[in-house]
Amino acid sequence: MLQLEPRPAPSRVMSFASPVMALAITMLIGIAMFMLLGKDPVRALQIFFVEPLKSGYALSELALKATPLLLIALGLAVCFRANVWNIGAEGQFIVGAVAAGGALCGLSGAYISVVYTPLWVEGMVAGKGWIALALTTFATWRPARVLLGAYLFGGVTMLQFHLQGEGVDVPSQILSMLPYLATIVVLVLISRNAAWIRVNMPASLGKPFSPGS
Repeated sequence: MLQLEPRPAPSRVMSFASPVMALAITMLIGIAMFMLLGKDPVRALQIFFVEPLKSGYALSELALKATPLLLIALGLAVCFRANVWNIGAEGQFIVGAVAAGGALCGLSGAYISVVYTPLWVEGMVAGKGWIALALTTFATWRPARVLLGAYLFGGVTMLQFHLQGEGVDVPSQILSMLPYLATIVVLVLISRNAAWIRVNMPASLGKPFSPGS
């Protein structure tokens, strides 16, 4: 009687070969389907693999359509590692978004310790995480506004270095306070219209996620 037994260790060869095999099998099945439909398989593969890379508009469309699939793939990868299945499309989006957010947080931490500082010292973050939270609220969770706000806060942060380099007769402690003062000012201004923030905030913000819900 045949019986499946788990490998004592994952095969390194198959870990690289399986994606290539999956792509090859997908292409072969696609070629067979196009031939059955009476279509040119070479032209069809060109439309799928070449045309999306030929212009800026095509690349933007490709990124727009590929981003949800990448988030789902990240979610499936996490679930595969955790032996959790059947979480549904919504769960895949959520887990993928959490994984992508964690990766971006790790990237920002690496940037601070490798590029911005560039050494490991105590207190190197210096409350910048709170500025990031204020930036999210300031942008009302809209990516374009987050980018604009990041330039604003980044400009204020760099302003202190330029003023110090120009020898402006202001205590360095005051200049170091500029990013945080800008954060407080922005929060005060946007808090004047709390209803506008509530309208734009994500509906599930602060709610615990339950896979069965």
